[in-house]
Amino acid sequence: MIHYDSSTTINRPASEVFDWLVDPVRMDRWTSMSDGRWLTGAPGRKGATIEASIHLGPITSKLAWEMTEYIPGERIAFTPLPGGLMRWFGSYDLSGDDAATVVQSTGDIRFNGPLRLLEPLVRGEVERGEAAEIEKLKAILELSQVPTTP
Repeated sequence: MIHYDSSTTINRPASEVFDWLVDPVRMDRWTSMSDGRWLTGAPGRKGATIEASIHLGPITSKLAWEMTEYIPGERIAFTPLPGGLMRWFGSYDLSGDDAATVVQSTGDIRFNGPLRLLEPLVRGEVERGEAAEIEKLKAILELSQVPTTP
């Protein structure tokens, strides 16, 4: 299993940061995922399910997960649905004020089947990648010329 834990401060209100974290359509702008979409449930609510394509080097796979916690402006957590190359349990916790938001990204990833043998080899890359993603989100949100709406 690969565990990651990273944080950054984004100079934007928590409500704006949260909106980006829960929107699968915008994921391709700041993560290694693309084609994000809502599958079932009320979009952006506890119990809703999301699917996206995840790119791990030369490998692309579908990944689907369910929102297990949804507290607007404060926290989201998700758990994987069956299938795909890996199981990804994660959360984003937000704190701060109207001027700045601290984003804490925490999770555990376990590859399925024989790919589990690769976990020790890619652990550092996954940890760096997760930290880089929230830094990319920070850069996007802090650029004044980029609107924070889709």
